[in-house]
Amino acid sequence: MKILIVGGNSSIAKALNSLLSINHEVITAGRTNCDLYINLFDPVSKIKIPDNIDVVINAAAHFVGDTSRFIYEAEYINVLGLLKLCEVSYNSSVKHFISLSSIFSHLKEGAQQYSIYSISKRHAEEVIKEFCRIYPLPLTILRPGQVYGNVSDFESKQPFLYHIISKA
Repeated sequence: MKILIVGGNSSIAKALNSLLSINHEVITAGRTNCDLYINLFDPVSKIKIPDNIDVVINAAAHFVGDTSRFIYEAEYINVLGLLKLCEVSYNSSVKHFISLSSIFSHLKEGAQQYSIYSISKRHAEEVIKEFCRIYPLPLTILRPGQVYGNVSDFESKQPFLYHIISKA
């Protein structure tokens, strides 16, 4: 099977690549340090994926910030970037699309981890479900729990969890 992991420089993508590349051909895509350049800020016409990709896994995400620019970027990458990637996947006859979402996507306003990140992840799930309903692209949405590992990349996205681990 030929798998494309978008957001290939993320911590979770690196872990997936290690596991999946044992039995499959894996290509990473992203803005830096990947096999293929894909920038989800680009228009659909500039986003290209290789031929004969069986599965696209989206691990790209924009995280929390404290300015209006971060709010725009979270919606743009997490929702519109994901939608563009679904469209390119559909047009490239990809057999299956997997979106790595977040356990925070179902948080209600007022919850401690409620933020533009959780809002945009929920919005992204709704938008790609609708796209994949209209354009028959098999879709799986995964909501990984709090991820940890032995590299510092994980800690920057899970400060509370790492604080607890350091106290234990």
